[in-house]
Amino acid sequence: MLTSSQADNGSTAQPPFSYPSSIKLTFAILYAAIISMALVGNILVIYILYKRPETRRLTSFMYVNLAVADLLVTAVVMPQSMELIILDNLWIDGTFGELLAKLIMFVFFVAVTASVFSLTAVAFDFFFGIVLPMQKFPRFRNKRSWFPQFGSPQCV
Repeated sequence: MLTSSQADNGSTAQPPFSYPSSIKLTFAILYAAIISMALVGNILVIYILYKRPETRRLTSFMYVNLAVADLLVTAVVMPQSMELIILDNLWIDGTFGELLAKLIMFVFFVAVTASVFSLTAVAFDFFFGIVLPMQKFPRFRNKRSWFPQFGSPQCV
């Protein structure tokens, strides 16, 4: 139902939604914990696969690609989401704010696309390794045959 001031000028705009302070604090603590665990976990995956030469297979590079995509989401998208909740959906005005918003969405979609492609490649590799273990199917183990076709579009 419209108030008298809204009925006079035809405005139906509502004030922006604001979370209570206790919910904001809970979100901030949970986001900080998730961001910390994601950073530590993905950096450990990259470090372990880099330091151990016996793990250097093409499938491992797909895991590193997935970890880098997760790091992008963790470092760029999650702090922005936390900021929007804490600051009641306020955003930076002007050209800089618009460019920053577009950059964050671009990074998010690139990271999600790279994650999906990496998981798909690993799933195909595991599938053919289990279903056709003795066949001469060119799996992802051969770097020369698969990486240029599959890995380079993710880097773009």
